[in-house]
Amino acid sequence: RLMRSYGGIALFEVVYAILVVGITFALRRFLDHRSIDSLGMPLRTRWGRLLAVGLALGAGMQLLVFACEAAFGELKVTGVSPLAADLRFLPALVVLFAAAAISEEMQFRGYVLQNLWEEMGFWPAALVSSALFALLHFGNPNIGAHPWIAAADIAGFGLWACLSIAW
Repeated sequence: RLMRSYGGIALFEVVYAILVVGITFALRRFLDHRSIDSLGMPLRTRWGRLLAVGLALGAGMQLLVFACEAAFGELKVTGVSPLAADLRFLPALVVLFAAAAISEEMQFRGYVLQNLWEEMGFWPAALVSSALFALLHFGNPNIGAHPWIAAADIAGFGLWACLSIAW
């Protein structure tokens, strides 16, 4: 039953990601009169290298958060499941998180950051984009006992992601 629920959520996220990418491309092309490449996704260049750098930066940030939580004693193991059980859920979770990442990055670091950057400059655009990114996550069911601290952490991740675009 749990697998079906993860599968259903993953399917929703895939459909949502397709809609976000399609709407973003349409807005960029027909409203902004700009190329899709201007969203920071030039497919004619070394996109594989850019993807690898982006994945490394994202993983690095997650490891940094993990290290900070460990250093401050905030990591708590609440349960352990057998490896075989985890491996059954892995495909659905990979699809779920990849689709969620694509839709969030397209919205916040693609369209919002790029458009605001052109109008306001990088730093104001990065701060606004990161704040909006945190607000999107504020309603997550596992935001924790300290939602404002979690929101600040998420905004920090958003800022890190904006900096990775600039780099």
